Amino acid sequence: MFHQVAREMDEWLHLTASMLARMAHNVALVTPPHASSCRFRHIELVGLQGLLAMAVLIVRQAKVKQQLLPLKQATSQTELSRLAEHLNSVFHDLTRLEISHSLERGLAQVGQGYGMGGEVVAGGASPLLEQVTGAVVRMMEKEDMETEESWYLEGLNLMLEQPEFAQGQRMRSVMEVVGERRVLRESVQQALTERGVKVIIGGENEVERMRDYSLVVTGYGVAGEASGILGVLGPTRMRYGRVIATVSYLSLLLSHLLADVYGKEKQDIDVDGIH
Repeated sequence: MFHQVAREMDEWLHLTASMLARMAHNVALVTPPHASSCRFRHIELVGLQGLLAMAVLIVRQAKVKQQLLPLKQATSQTELSRLAEHLNSVFHDLTRLEISHSLERGLAQVGQGYGMGGEVVAGGASPLLEQVTGAVVRMMEKEDMETEESWYLEGLNLMLEQPEFAQGQRMRSVMEVVGERRVLRESVQQALTERGVKVIIGGENEVERMRDYSLVVTGYGVAGEASGILGVLGPTRMRYGRVIATVSYLSLLLSHLLADVYGKEKQDIDVDGIH
């Protein structure tokens, strides 16, 4: 089920970027929903052949992380499932730092109620519990440290059809801007210092290389859960009214879809939150 949610989210974002590009006839950008610190949602432990298991971790942004675990001893699927069920109860909705702090208080305390037999380490915690909790922390740490988000970009070919880009130099310039995510990221960060749909036209852009272009951008998401960004990059001669209306509508649509994923009411959506 969780793999299906992740796949559907990817499809939604691809479709949104494609629709926005066609409607604006310019470059559309959409970022995946992301929280400042990922939160534990669910873990599954699947026994593979031999002394090997797969840990499948789902965090609150509907992201799925996987890691192979070489087991120290033969472990049944029943035991793996029982440990996963225990950790889903103990770690539910905790951040990596909150989980780390609980581990500092002792693995035995984390494992209280787990009650599996077998060899134990100092403090009364099983080697399997120690191994899996360590893997959870490492996966969440990696997710928190990933600063380069995946951007869904569509419509470069449509933008290049504009008369402003008939000359080779202008064409190369916009291709470089789209290709360098850092430039786009800096402009988006400037835009999202205010709430709502933000329009930055030409010279208003603080990023020098973006001053030949305009950017219409806003956020989407669920308050307290996850948020993302969507917008349009184009020439300064842009149909701003149409683009603003389209960006606003798709932001609301994505926010409603996320609310369904997180089981939230529609009033929890945060279509113009600061990201």
